[in-house]
Amino acid sequence: MPKRSISYQELLINQLKDPHDAVGYLNEILSEHSEDDEISQKVLLRGLNNVAQAQGGLKKLAQKNGLKREDLCETLSKSGNPQLSTLNKIARVLGLEVVFRVAESREIDPQESMEE
Repeated sequence: MPKRSISYQELLINQLKDPHDAVGYLNEILSEHSEDDEISQKVLLRGLNNVAQAQGGLKKLAQKNGLKREDLCETLSKSGNPQLSTLNKIARVLGLEVVFRVAESREIDPQESMEE
């Protein structure tokens, strides 16, 4: 009997069950889509949605966050515009954290002032 082929989405979700793979996946999304535009936001939210699916689904994530599933679906949809506090909550429930790092393409001089 021939083996059933598995879709890309199923393969991705299976791989994202590992938190280290999930972090690599999200970091790659951020490095490839770092512009402050609508497309970058949509790609990141889709990525978070994929990780949430891999970690038990949106219903489970919503319950752990104290949110309604419908609100979480809207937050992680292409039209979502979550606040940083919401992203932090989602990340914590997924066992992740939001962090900043120096961009590889630009070293910042610590003596530079942000004031003009």
